Amino acid sequence: MIFKFIRKVKVFLTSLYLSVIYFLKACVSGQNLHDGNADFIISLTTYGRRFDFVFLTIESILAQSIKPAKIYLWVYKKDKPSFLSRYFLNKQLKRGLIIKYVDEDIKSYKKLSYILNVKRDFKYVITADDDVFYPRDWLRGFVEHPRIGQSILCYRGRVITFEKRSDNLVSYKSWPFASEIDNDSNAILPTGVSGVCYPVQSLDLRISDFNSIQKLCPYADDIWYKLLTTSNGYNSLVLKSNNSHYPPLITSLAKGLEKINVGQELNIKQFSNSLDYFGLQKKGFITSVSRYE
Repeated sequence: MIFKFIRKVKVFLTSLYLSVIYFLKACVSGQNLHDGNADFIISLTTYGRRFDFVFLTIESILAQSIKPAKIYLWVYKKDKPSFLSRYFLNKQLKRGLIIKYVDEDIKSYKKLSYILNVKRDFKYVITADDDVFYPRDWLRGFVEHPRIGQSILCYRGRVITFEKRSDNLVSYKSWPFASEIDNDSNAILPTGVSGVCYPVQSLDLRISDFNSIQKLCPYADDIWYKLLTTSNGYNSLVLKSNNSHYPPLITSLAKGLEKINVGQELNIKQFSNSLDYFGLQKKGFITSVSRYE
């Protein structure tokens, strides 16, 4: 109990420190994307009160040691930022940020499902969360990875896990965090909070089939994107075995969708619902290192 408390205090203090640092950077920094890597763009979404603080996350992306060509922020048209947030976002618009307002509120799917609508002058799209501080070499880890372009790359993922003597999925909470020993299989489900890198060829128009998404997988964009890219011949791998989970913004609360999906085991249902749509079978996700429960 005491160690858990100490860890929470450490996270709080780290988040407080980074919030101050990136707020000051947002005030005075002139870093822009004019010399960004043309092959890479960043895509993220935000909503509600989080819109008021997303400029802090964006500032951490603008400060990368290797910069992307563009940062796309997708927002539902009825969501409006506070005056302070609007001030900083307007400054960031001059430094490489692009804000796109959309007609449908498709929750977290906004971070990637519209990306094929923009000019495709890039090779890779990296999704980011709106309430995380990304370390300076975060993008470099993707850019310099030897498997770039061959696989879906992520810093954090879980291993899709089945019961030992059946093809029934075990509880999502029992799916272990992935490590590099799982990279030779297709059992890794990238989880988006720490960033996921998609070759643009791994995506197609099913990414925005919102009617099917609402019927089959409304709360689990990570699962939908995993099945989509698998059906296009791409497996997923983690860059590190320690499953990076970066400091959250101090304003961040418990993840709404994660609480819905894990608490009600909707991830399992949505995974199974979506298999037929993509023409896939469960056996295609069994890991070679035999992660069973």
